[in-house]
Amino acid sequence: MVFQLASEDEVSTLHATSDLLKEKESLSAWELARLSNIAPLLAKERLLAAEQAALACRDDSEQGLRFYPNLFATRD
Repeated sequence: MVFQLASEDEVSTLHATSDLLKEKESLSAWELARLSNIAPLLAKERLLAAEQAALACRDDSEQGLRFYPNLFATRD
């Protein structure tokens, strides 16, 4: 279960996460946590939510879990 402030809404959080992914080209949960000043666990949940919304895709490799902008969803 994740709590959020009443001033936050899921759609704006998803788009902010997606915008950061596009800007940085890829992010780990730790990097998003540092950039957004949030806990790493919350950052991971935001990245997973972005993936479920088809705004991100992930690569789970030996170097760890990284998320990328979902270019498949924006392809013409």
